[in-house]
Order: sequence, then structure tokens, then C-alpha cells
Amino acid sequence: MKEYSVLGKRVPRVDGPVKATGEARYTVDQRWPGMLYGKLLRSPHPHARILSVDTRRAERLPGVRAVLTGKDLTDAEVCLDAGAEPPVAVDKVRYIGQAVAAVAAADEYVAEEALDLIKVDYEELPSVFTPEEAVKEGAPSVHDGLERNMVMDLAYHFGDVEKGFQESGYVREDTFTTPPVHPAYLEPLVSAAHFDSDGRLTVWSSTQGPGRLRDALAATLRMKQGEVRVIASYFGGGFCGKTRIFPHDVCAALLSKRAGKPVKIEYSRKEIFAVNRGGQPTAVRLKTGVRRDGTLVAMECRLMCDTGAYFGGNLVFGYVFGTAPLMTYRLPNFRFQGRMATTNNGPYQSQRGSGVTPARFVVESQIDIIAADLGLDPVEMRVRNALQSGDVTANRSKISSCGLSECVRQAAAAAGWSHRDKLPPGRGMGISCYAFATAYSGGSSVLPSGYSSAFVHVHQDGTVTVLTGVNDNGQGIMTALAQIAAEELGVPVQNIRVTLPDTEITPYDFGTMGSRATYLAGNAVKAAAGDARRQIFELAAARWQARVEDLEISDGRVRIKRDPQKSIPFAALAQASQLAGKGKPVLGKGYFSAPDTIEPNLKTGEGDMGPNLGFGAVVAEVEVDRQTGKTTVLKITIAHDCGLPLNPMAVEGQLEGQIQAATGEALCEERLTSRGKVLNPSFADYRMPTALDMPGVKPIIVETIDTTSPLGIKECGEGPQGGVAPAIANAVYNAVGVRMHDLPMRPEKIMKAFETT
Repeated sequence: MKEYSVLGKRVPRVDGPVKATGEARYTVDQRWPGMLYGKLLRSPHPHARILSVDTRRAERLPGVRAVLTGKDLTDAEVCLDAGAEPPVAVDKVRYIGQAVAAVAAADEYVAEEALDLIKVDYEELPSVFTPEEAVKEGAPSVHDGLERNMVMDLAYHFGDVEKGFQESGYVREDTFTTPPVHPAYLEPLVSAAHFDSDGRLTVWSSTQGPGRLRDALAATLRMKQGEVRVIASYFGGGFCGKTRIFPHDVCAALLSKRAGKPVKIEYSRKEIFAVNRGGQPTAVRLKTGVRRDGTLVAMECRLMCDTGAYFGGNLVFGYVFGTAPLMTYRLPNFRFQGRMATTNNGPYQSQRGSGVTPARFVVESQIDIIAADLGLDPVEMRVRNALQSGDVTANRSKISSCGLSECVRQAAAAAGWSHRDKLPPGRGMGISCYAFATAYSGGSSVLPSGYSSAFVHVHQDGTVTVLTGVNDNGQGIMTALAQIAAEELGVPVQNIRVTLPDTEITPYDFGTMGSRATYLAGNAVKAAAGDARRQIFELAAARWQARVEDLEISDGRVRIKRDPQKSIPFAALAQASQLAGKGKPVLGKGYFSAPDTIEPNLKTGEGDMGPNLGFGAVVAEVEVDRQTGKTTVLKITIAHDCGLPLNPMAVEGQLEGQIQAATGEALCEERLTSRGKVLNPSFADYRMPTALDMPGVKPIIVETIDTTSPLGIKECGEGPQGGVAPAIANAVYNAVGVRMHDLPMRPEKIMKAFETT
């Protein structure tokens, strides 16, 4: 690997002090003079026709400044995008909790009282709550024009699957299910909007994509992009649950326009659990054929999935799930059918790892079952089938670099896999592999997000401001971008400040999602800092009558390579540009787009899943109490191939965070519903592991050389989440001999499995 002075070092987070001291202001903390408080009236019915909405009593209530119903919306405001939920319902409600009206008042209590004064007459309609019911002939229709409520029916076929099964020495078929889960971010959904006297709209929103939200609001409100400004505050977590435009974003804007005042809408925790769903439930039938030595020959995967009442936020889920089995192993013959149906459950959104996380549970569980049936070592079976650098998958995705085999070997060795058979009774060890695409889709028509841009402004005193459109969701992106700029400019990280996104000032970026931000924005910042460095070098070259290519920069000084004693402070050159150049600032501009790839085809599944893939392996050690069924995760060993680790401390933090989240999905997390009503809409009832439940973690970073970008980096923020649950499930089997096909693996499920074993 190339030697760096800043990159690859364990650098503390640049935003750590303001967050630790409470100085950081989040969107929920924002207040403005004259600000009004918005609230949404929500439907008590899963499916009903709206006969009338009477808001007269609410409008007369002192303190109420604006009221909004479906009849007030224009056609553009009704349809945010295909399959998306309108700001407030117009003709029908399609799930419990859908907004029917919105109010803005002087305080929250008046707004709540106003909601109680709105009278809505409904005609209840038949409802459907599972995708299996939804696709039956004669099932209630959730949306007009959708045949049997089918949103998408994907069919991918690579190689000759039937011939592959015939040539296999062993064929296994199993059924698996995963439940609906929730991102459980700490900062609630919140948006504040202000239409000023010039008709310009400014929005503060807890969103993962300020630029994307700006574009969506402009299109929805029929405004020019330059008339809409989205300002990001510090961000209290999203985990892919805040990637899109939501009803409250539009309602806050429309209420502000009516009232002439800033309007802020903040969801309660109950509202968040009821209306902002995370990963959708899945039912999967998986059939796999192998040779007797464990070599994979053919696989067939059938998925049935619930999209909820509105599906604009999760159509890519089927594509991601359907290509995930091809991401880790050499699999010449593969067939996938993905059926997605709309129901009267609340709409699901993306969840960290998207369709890869449940797909990995299914594939990795069955690989372990096959290994046990054939008497093979699960570690060796995975190494035997692992993808290698330079491979091309069955769906024509190029593997630019791959450290999967090394990850498996290192994780197994560090975990003590060779001593697995000597563990005490009730203790077990399991392994799984995972992979995830960096910058998912590479700028394709599936998700046109494969580009980013940045500005780097060098001030007269040598300090530097980096302007970029990506926001830090908590992963440490601001620190990574500061490191990149510092490396290029040869100055300390402490001299770099990375701004929060502001669409009026910062260059455009699609958002922090799809494992794209550091890869795309990081390379854009590298290009912008390189441009600024070139300008500094040109000043020094003119002063010394030297060539630009003969100069170097480090420790805040520019030097001539052949005569390093001749140097000048970086800051002096920046000042010279500003003063001697008639006010010319040093402003670097840079952009980066994903390298040429085969665009993924949503219908066929062919194409590159991303410019590169991050790979890894997880080994879990657990203890299962035979008397209660309780599973305790004792230790997780994880080895991850992230290309160049820009900041090993941040990479380890990403791995540990995903272990916490995925352990919850494995053992306890599940959003429970009954006929569309959420039964556990609070942190008290939605069970998640806390810091006290965290296992011991052994993170291992495996470096590979990836050439798809100048920085050589790969994702580490989503893939590991998919590897943890199957490793725990495989460890449970090794511990007590019961195979869990359904998540989460709660104690009562394990006890029931004991009874049938």
C-alpha cells in the first residue's frame, strides 16, 4: 500500500467535541422567531374512503394559523413520485396512521387540540395485510390499476439452473422468513419550512439527502430548484430510513406558505413507529445444488415481499435481494423470482443493507445446513466457493478486487475455529460471509446517484474549508473528508473544516445512502483539494522559477523536491494569492463519477452492482440456555475488506455499530402488527440490544488494492450488517443442534424448536 501521512491513520472525529459537549444543533433543536408548530391528523382505519373532512371548528380555534386537507393539493402535490404517499390523503386512506389533514398553530398544545376538532367521515373498505393474501384472486384492491396488487414480479435467470441441479451431487431446499424491523434512529423525523416574502422556500430537515430533497420539493411544489433551499443540521441517525421526501416535508412547506410563518413538524416516537417503516418482511424459498465436495453448482431463490400501502421507497429492494446471492460466491447457474405486493400495512422504506441483509441470512444459513449434511467444514466450503479478484459473476458484474478468502481465514483463525468442537455444552460457533456494493448502481437508471462534487477554499491563514453536499449520518464522513483534504494539501487535519450541506452554497450530491458517500464525495474532495494544491504550486513555481511538477508539500510547507531546504509556508502562498492576485482566492473545484460499468438492469438483474464490492466474514460465539432458550452472544470476530481504510478507528466503529444492530435483528427486533396496527410503537416495547448487551468484538481490517478510484476505498457501512444474523444462527445450531429458519430467534422459538428436534 502507498504510504500516507494522514490517510490510514487513527484520527479522532472532527465533530466529536461539539457532539460530546451538546453544542451540536440538530434539526429538532432549531427554533425561529414566530415559528408555528405543525401536527398531522392520522387515519384510524387501514383502508377507507374519505367522504368528507370538516375543518371549520379547527380553523376557528385561537392560535391556529393554517389548515391543510387533500382538497387543497394540486395534482403535482398529490403525487410525490411513482408509488409514493401524498402529503395528506385525498380520496382514500390506505393504512392506519396515514395523514388526512395538517394544522399549524402557535404551540403544540393548540395544534393537538385543533386535530381533535377536525371531523372526518369515512366509509370503511375491505383490507389486506399479507402479500400472500394480496395476490389472491378477488383480494381487496389497495391501488386502482394494479392487477392483484402486484407491484413487481422480477425474474432473473443466469446459466442453466435445471441442468445444474441434475449435475449436482446434493440438492437442498428450505424456507426462511425475516420480519419487519425498524431503523430506530434517535432523532425523530422532523422538518421545518419557511416561505419568505420573495416566495423562496427554505427547509431544515433531518434527511440523508439534502440535495435529493431539494429536487423533490421543487418538483412537487412546481418551483425552480434555485427557489428551494435545504439546509442540513447535525444528523441524529437514519440507517436508510430518511432517504426520501416524506409527507411532513411537503406539509411543513404548504402550511408555511398559507400561514406566512416558519412551520416545524416533528413526529412523536409513536408516529415514527406507526408510519415510517424499516425493512419489509420476507418469505423465501431457497434451493441449492452442490457437488459432494461442496462446490456450488446451481441455486434457485423465490421471494415474496410486502411493500406496504405505498411502494415508491422500496422498489429497488427486490433487485438488491435478487443479486445478493451472486455477490460472495462463484455461482454459475442462478434463478430468482421476486414478487412484491402492496397491502394495507404502513409503507416500508429502505433499511441499512436493504435486501442484502435478509438475503445473506437465507443463503448463509443454507450453506451451513449443506455443509453439515455433507460432513464438510463450513469454513473450507466458503473458501472453496469464494469469489476472487478479476471474476465476473453470472449476472456480468466485474469483481475489481476481493479479499473474501482472506477475511474467512483471518476471522476463523482469530476466533479459534479449530477449537470449535471443544467448546463446553451449550456453547457454539458459527460463520457467515457477506458482500455489499460500494456506491450502489454506479450512476445507473436504477438509482442515478453515481457522482459527487466538492469545493475546497483555502483561506489566507492557511486554514481550509471543504464544501460538499454529503451530510454525516454519524459514520464519520466529515472526518474522512477532512483527512483526504489534509493529505492532498499537506496540512494538519485540525486546519480543515468540513461544512454541513446547504443546497444554496454547497455543490450537489445525491445523499448519504447506498454506501456511496465516502467513495464518491471522498474522491471529489481529493480532486478539489488537488486543484487547490495546483494553484498553490503555481504561485510557488512562479516565485522560484521552478516547474510545478518539481514541487511537493508536507507539514504545511511547499518545497522544491531536489532542494527541500528551500521552502515557504502554505499559508503565505494562500495569502499571496489573495493579496497580490487582485483578490483571487484559492478555490479548488473537483468532481468524481463512478467508473464505467455495465448499468444494472432492474428487469434482467444483469450489470455491475457497483464500482466495487466490500467483502467480509463474521464468526459468532454464543451460549444457549436449554432451560429458557435464551441466546447470549459472547463474542463476534469480524474481518472486513474495505480496500484502503481511510481511518481504521472509524472502520472499526462502523463494524461495531452494525454488530449491535444486526444482533438485535437476529435475537429480538421485530415490529409487531395486528391488522395493520403497530403493537410495539416505542423503545420500551420494540426490543433492541443496549450497550450492556454488546458482545466482545474482535475487528480485523483486510486491505486490498482496488483500482476503481484514486483513493482505492470500498464500502464498510452496510455489508457487515448482513453477516451477523446468519453467523449467530449457525452458532446456535452448533451449540444446541436446532436450526432456526425464522428471525428473530427469540427464546420461545428456540424452545419450540427443542420440542420438534
